[in-house]
Amino acid sequence: MNTKVKVLAIVATMAFVVSSCAQQKKGIAIGNGERNKNYASLLIATEQTTLPGRPEMQPTTTQKLLVIWKSKTPPTQFFWRGNSGWLPCDVSKVSNYDIKKLVDEKNVFATGYTAEQVSLENVKMNDTLELTPTLGGKYPIPESVADNVKNTIFYKAEKTNWLTIPVEKFVERPDIIMQ
Repeated sequence: MNTKVKVLAIVATMAFVVSSCAQQKKGIAIGNGERNKNYASLLIATEQTTLPGRPEMQPTTTQKLLVIWKSKTPPTQFFWRGNSGWLPCDVSKVSNYDIKKLVDEKNVFATGYTAEQVSLENVKMNDTLELTPTLGGKYPIPESVADNVKNTIFYKAEKTNWLTIPVEKFVERPDIIMQ
């Protein structure tokens, strides 16, 4: 083999190695991830700030994500990926609500519903679920989740990869002012 052919072979091998290393993470690596409306869909996302009664305390903002579970297979995990990182979600089953009032974005006071905490294995098809991202604890972001995907609900059901529901906007509820 002459020198020119050897150099070309080395350059081609190096280019292959570099391009292989530069590939994105597998799984949910680009865009909004794997969406599958056969499992869940977003009903409404709300945000509400609590202003503490003491000046030395910081305000807190609570996000609530209401989804309708559409699968016969129950979910196994829910996480929220927003500006605060990768957060687990408390899951409650929602009942006693008027869907027309609830999703009316002009009516910011339409929050009246009952939510009762539920184990994921007890979630049934067509249940309305309230997901509340919770702070605390360290939960590593799975390798299959791309760094650029934010404002997204990540969830799994039995034998699925991470599925996603992107949240494009939050309805802002009136502030709660503590006395």
